[in-house]
Amino acid sequence: VKYRAGGELEVSGYGCEDHFFETDTFEHSWQVIARLFDLGVFENNRNMLIDIGMPVIHQSASYNSRVLVLDGKIVLIRPKVWLADDGNYRESRWFRAWPPSRGIEQYLLPEIIEKRTGQKFAPIGNAILQGLDCSLAIETCEELFVPQPPHQQYGLHGVELVSNGSGSHHSLRKLKQRLDLITSATRRTGGAYVYANLIGCDGGRLYYDGCNMIVLNGELLAQGEQFSLESECFITYADVDLDAIQRYRINIVSRGVQAASLSMVNPIPKLPLLMRDGSLFSFCKQDAPAKIGRSLSHKISDSSGHTKWDHNEEDYEHVDGPLGRSLLEKLPPIQTEFTRPLQSPRVYLPQEEIALGPACWLWDYLRRSSLRGFLLPLSGGADSSATAALVGSMCLLVFEAIQMGKLNVLEDLRRITRKTTLAELQAANSEQAGTRNELDISSLWVPSSPQEIANEIFVTLYLGSENMSSKETRQRSKDLAAEVGSYHLDLNIWPAVEAILTIFQSAFPNKGPPKFKVYGGTYEENQALQNIQARIRMVISYLIAQLAPWARGQGSGTLLVLSSANVDEALRGYLTKYDCSAADINPIGGISKADLKLFLQWAATTRDKSRSSTTPGVLGGGLGLKSLKAVLEAAPTAELEPITVTHVQTDEADMGMTYDELSIYGRLRKVKHCGPVSMFYQLVREWSVYKMSPLLIAEKVKFFFKMYSINRHKLTTLTPSYHAESYSPEDNRFDLRQFLYNTKWTWAFAIINKAARRLEKQQEAEATAKKVD
Repeated sequence: VKYRAGGELEVSGYGCEDHFFETDTFEHSWQVIARLFDLGVFENNRNMLIDIGMPVIHQSASYNSRVLVLDGKIVLIRPKVWLADDGNYRESRWFRAWPPSRGIEQYLLPEIIEKRTGQKFAPIGNAILQGLDCSLAIETCEELFVPQPPHQQYGLHGVELVSNGSGSHHSLRKLKQRLDLITSATRRTGGAYVYANLIGCDGGRLYYDGCNMIVLNGELLAQGEQFSLESECFITYADVDLDAIQRYRINIVSRGVQAASLSMVNPIPKLPLLMRDGSLFSFCKQDAPAKIGRSLSHKISDSSGHTKWDHNEEDYEHVDGPLGRSLLEKLPPIQTEFTRPLQSPRVYLPQEEIALGPACWLWDYLRRSSLRGFLLPLSGGADSSATAALVGSMCLLVFEAIQMGKLNVLEDLRRITRKTTLAELQAANSEQAGTRNELDISSLWVPSSPQEIANEIFVTLYLGSENMSSKETRQRSKDLAAEVGSYHLDLNIWPAVEAILTIFQSAFPNKGPPKFKVYGGTYEENQALQNIQARIRMVISYLIAQLAPWARGQGSGTLLVLSSANVDEALRGYLTKYDCSAADINPIGGISKADLKLFLQWAATTRDKSRSSTTPGVLGGGLGLKSLKAVLEAAPTAELEPITVTHVQTDEADMGMTYDELSIYGRLRKVKHCGPVSMFYQLVREWSVYKMSPLLIAEKVKFFFKMYSINRHKLTTLTPSYHAESYSPEDNRFDLRQFLYNTKWTWAFAIINKAARRLEKQQEAEATAKKVD
């Protein structure tokens, strides 16, 4: 290997966020580099250019940078030129962008680095690194996505190799965008592109989904893992035919014309990649340079010492001549084993992404928090069932990793379940002074199935209420728990509700007990009786989470409580503040109901282990949770009101809109950035095929924004959720808006009313004209 690239800010971690305001973070990053020197990483790889992502401070300004080390010396510090500031990203809060025209300056290295490299200074800035047979330039994450990415300029300047150290998080359907950008970039101007992305979690809402890529002239040569339990470091490599770049480029006439003019008008500084002995660094293998064609373009000298050019035809007419023989002797061995393009990239279906991304995030949170497992209130509805299925997917991934011999995953599982680990057994054996007994590992726990893992680390609760919870939801909850393998409890919370209502009545003895709406109660009474049930469920969940391991005789530790509120209900505010939506983490809080239904349909299918070409997706099928079919067929319900002959509570009736409508509102509001008026006009165009009147559309839009603004305050207390899509209403950083609104939207609604009446009259006139014709 001649060149190694790592992820963005890989030394410190991309997700340090406001820790980038602390100079400790920068000092610790340099200390890590010094430690790598001490471990011999750079000494043992002197013929490898090593590209590392880390933060640096230059002239009292902080920069998101790449530090490149060659032959024990820092050859370039390349700061990020374009920062990411949309969605979850806030880079300009912590870093400054390096202006492309600023050029190269000298960076004063810390003393701990100077002692190890012998350098006082290192170049910092945007530059092209020129080797003997290849030139390299750097992009960082966002710079791939901007309208005028640096790689366009690099390609026109003749740069053969562009690398990108990235900190790109997972979102549903996002990988295809990355693939399109990278392949189209190298297809337009030719060249090789090395994309190295972080994988794993930084302790926040994001999961960095890896998927390193190496692309040559628009073709994908290598693709790394996208989701993983067992490692946060994957090596993706390819042997690149550099001569193919020249052949590709010289056949693109327009590129040559632009390159000829650009490099003269707007040159990018070039730095030679020098080894310690002063020679230029070669990107090609020592025994078989990859650039066979380019090797014939170098200057050579004849015996007289005069310079000759190798394209003199007379020199090649007779290979038996002295110059011909000398040329043939100088030719390196021909390398024929280059990495061939992949037949097709590995792109997961959205439902497969849901099964993998949140599952890896859950495992990462569990192993790093060192808690005992998860607890989930499992109602038998779609959302809690999807959450249970995700924990089941996590257990399946853990089991498969153990079967593949991933000892670190097995050791993490033993540590989580408070069982003896191999490391503890080895330590105990070594403490027996004077004995040399062979290690007996037969006593160490190895799970036999994903369900055995689930039974150890996953508790599910059915928290029913008298006269409100149905036999159907109770059975669906029980069936799914059995398939997943969780330790399942069926509890009645109504005695706790009655106890709290007794306290209320003692406060207002002259007022009778509150009643549900179906029994003649007011709106306020009905809401209060529903909310107290919801909040009691949260309190009981935390009680069981803290004591279940103790009660089951599992030793120390508590459980993480999982929420199962989906993104649409959060947007509409269809949840009770501090109910079961209030938990430790939420794996589905960034996923819409529509995508969750796709996932449930997929998870109910059985996986085809043969991976036949007719099976859609990468995994070959779902999780085999057949009980989810009944969940999909049932109408969503909170089951917080009494079931009578004439009344059964349903979510869509309570919300005043369907989940399909709510999903559309959410995408228009966040992804398409529509306010009330622009959403109205957009829906008039989209829903015209349904013959829906503008007045009805106006009422729907106004009702959505009224309910959204009334309930916006609830989003300030949302449980931290896995970020899965760009439609997330998560208030903490992704969807920054006020939480106190004028819910009448006086100005906007007046415009909508006027426009709806005008459009209604226009449609009536058009219909009348058609009748006359």
